[in-house]
Amino acid sequence: MKVEFAYDINREFKNFKNSFKSVNHPNQSPRQKEFFSFFPELNEENSKKFVEGYLKRNKIDMSANVKIIEKNWRPVERKFFDRAEKIFRKKLPNEKIMVWLTIHDRCSYSFERNEFFIHLHFPAVNKTIMHELWHFYFYHTVGKKISDDFGPKIFNDIKEALTVLLNIEFSDILMGVEDKGYPQHTELRKQIVQLYKESNDIYKTIEGTLKVII
Repeated sequence: MKVEFAYDINREFKNFKNSFKSVNHPNQSPRQKEFFSFFPELNEENSKKFVEGYLKRNKIDMSANVKIIEKNWRPVERKFFDRAEKIFRKKLPNEKIMVWLTIHDRCSYSFERNEFFIHLHFPAVNKTIMHELWHFYFYHTVGKKISDDFGPKIFNDIKEALTVLLNIEFSDILMGVEDKGYPQHTELRKQIVQLYKESNDIYKTIEGTLKVII
């Protein structure tokens, strides 16, 4: 299993569009507000012009950033996957997941296409990568069935709250960076930590979480 990193300015529009209305963020983000201060409508042409201007104004070299992020991730990659596979007792179904850099402050993902976006907040990039990969493990084990059986809200709440376990299982890799999650999941994350400490089993923890929120 390996993560591949790349940047493609033409994919920025896709991420802007897919993350524009977020379940976890009901209000416009700073980058969205900045975009609409320049352009009245979100479309491919305006997206590309905005990104080009943003990169130029902020003197950002995305090719260089791809190399920096990859260099920082590679030393922990194998350790993360080995540990995650042991916890979930399953490997992800594909040998590669594509990670696209974006200037946006919100990042979309696709389980079907095995890809997700990450922003340029360097102190937390490895945490963001692990956070998103944790979603993929959840989805490909029991998450899809939970979504089918109980609907997207319960799926999303468990998906996001479950990342609190990164703080327990990967504190050495996180290097002092904490996965804090969203405010609306604070209590659920506390309950997940308690359930996990009692069972030390990811699936018993998820089963207990379902009983809490259904």
